Amino acid sequence: MASDLETAKAAYLANADYATEQNETKCKAFVNACRKLLLLIPTTYSRDNEAGGESYGFNPDVIRSELEKAEAFLASLKDVDSGGAGVVFISMEDYRD
Repeated sequence: MASDLETAKAAYLANADYATEQNETKCKAFVNACRKLLLLIPTTYSRDNEAGGESYGFNPDVIRSELEKAEAFLASLKDVDSGGAGVVFISMEDYRD
């Protein structure tokens, strides 16, 4: 599981600049990384040891927010694709040699 978590963290960091680069492929990888992180990272962790123990908490809302932004970015790309210029058919009706 540790390698899956490390892979997800690496993908998150490597693709976090999808919006700056306007890169759909990076955004899709970022979305997948966010989803994996939400599944793999525990919300709380504690360990007792001889030195007194340690504990920490993780707020999944931060990653959920980033996931929502990335999904909105992908949706905006689809809106541009469907509403933008498509295939143009030209007529040769008035063409003269």
